Amino acid sequence: MIGFFKERSSFQVPVLILLTFLLKAPFVFRPHPNTGPLAGGLLNHGFLATAHTHLHPTFFALVAVLWLVGTAFYANYVLATQKMTPRGTIMVALSIILFLSLFPATHQPGAAVFMLPVLVLLFQQVTRLYGMLHAKAVIVNIGLIAGTGYLLYHPFLWFLPCCFLALGSLRAFKANEWLLLLASMFVPLYFILGYEFLTNQWQPSHHLPQWWGSFKRPPATTLWYVGGAMALVWVLAGLAVWQAQTRRMLIQSRKNWYQMLTFGIFCLPAFWTPIGTTADALTFLAFPAGAFAAHAFAQKERSLASVLLFWLLIITATAAIWGWNNGRI
Repeated sequence: MIGFFKERSSFQVPVLILLTFLLKAPFVFRPHPNTGPLAGGLLNHGFLATAHTHLHPTFFALVAVLWLVGTAFYANYVLATQKMTPRGTIMVALSIILFLSLFPATHQPGAAVFMLPVLVLLFQQVTRLYGMLHAKAVIVNIGLIAGTGYLLYHPFLWFLPCCFLALGSLRAFKANEWLLLLASMFVPLYFILGYEFLTNQWQPSHHLPQWWGSFKRPPATTLWYVGGAMALVWVLAGLAVWQAQTRRMLIQSRKNWYQMLTFGIFCLPAFWTPIGTTADALTFLAFPAGAFAAHAFAQKERSLASVLLFWLLIITATAAIWGWNNGRI
């Protein structure tokens, strides 16, 4: 079946949507409330708090699944347009869906689910910096997206350094561009604080991140560790194939992949800071991890290893979903 997703076919999209709903149907019809601590941000304490109160859990879970599917296709489109993956295939979208299915905790309709396309959008703007003569508009866009992302969900702050690292690696150093990026990140905060001041809701401390950290071991269940081990083996296999292909890549594609690697590295601190955001960190990690893991299926021929890996992922995801719904994970 993995060979079908590597071929150019008009039936790829509906088949992937069907596969997604088969994997995620238990979370739609038996949604689990998110009982963990909520990170700061306007999204958690504003929109999501209202949605959880006024919307039916099944409907809200369905919206979250549709949102994830759309984000997976959007990520696939971004990587194809930036010449990072072949056009006409949806291997990145498939890998993102499979990665999320290995960790059932990511299926709760939390802030990270709705912030995932913002991360993809930020990456898309970052990769536009390469080779531009006049990049001020793109730099402002990057700053506005990053600043807005932080206000909506405070752990998004971990991705702000990625913007400066990308600016330093994709363009020659210009002090005015760095200052422009920094200033544009504060523009959303300026408007929010201005609105709060004018409406007598002045609470600037609510926009400060809560910087406490605690490395919490995941639940000591066999299914959790099997899913984590399977994801690790899969991503490492994809990284090995990617590393072997880097010499044959165009300079632009290679630089874009290095930016993706940077985004993946900066997903890791959110596992323990702030506390209780492990599932959200896994949701963000699905984008870079899925992009690299897709290389494990990159062989043009239908090798036994890629077919076996695909079905092992499906079996592991199915077992993890069963364990989640039966209280085993």
